[in-house]
This record gives sequence, structure tokens and C-alpha cells, in this order.
Amino acid sequence: MDVEMTQEEHRPLPWKSHSFKNPARPGTVHMAGDVYSFGVILLEILTGLDYRRIILAKDAIRDDKENIAEMIDPDLENSYPLEDGVRMCEIIKQCLAEDPKERPSMQQVLDHLNAIAKI
Repeated sequence: MDVEMTQEEHRPLPWKSHSFKNPARPGTVHMAGDVYSFGVILLEILTGLDYRRIILAKDAIRDDKENIAEMIDPDLENSYPLEDGVRMCEIIKQCLAEDPKERPSMQQVLDHLNAIAKI
């Protein structure tokens, strides 16, 4: 998959819902879905990809076909330590796990983000 981005794809987009819906109970949203949605939002922020490209990128990342670190928005270059970017990529990948049971809790995500921010 080619995730090369144009300048237009780096523009911020209106917020989109990425919630995981439980097919057994239509209309219900679960915490694992919130974690997944948050992972997609983090991916959008880190890569600057537009919504269409995020859909392709998240599937490729989850299937180990793409490396998130190689997709980081070049406008963010040198604005944070590389090690922190790699750690953020790992959190995103965990949030996007296909099996909801393999995703971290929101508290675990928060703890990891706080550690990166050194809070």
C-alpha cells in the first residue's frame, strides 16, 4: 500500500466518528470501541492523513504491512524526540488491534501518553 501524502491530505479534517459498534447489539458502543476510535484519532494527528487515507493506513498498520513511524507527518519533524514518536506509534497500534480484547484500557493508554509527555 502506498501511503505517500499530498499537501492537501495534510490539512485538518472535520471530526469523524470511528466508534466500534457491537454487531450483536446494534446501537451500542463499547469501551474497546472508544479505545479503537481514540487510536484512529491519534493516527490522524500523528500522520496528518485525511479520512480516506486513514482507513487504508490503519488496516495496513494493524496487519503489519506498514510502519506508522514512516508515515509521521513531516511537519512534525524535530518537534519531539524520535523515541517518543516510536512509543506513540506503538500505543496507536495497540489501540487498533483487531480483537477488542487485545486493546489496552483507556487508563493504560492515558498512562502511556502521560509517560511520553513526562507528566
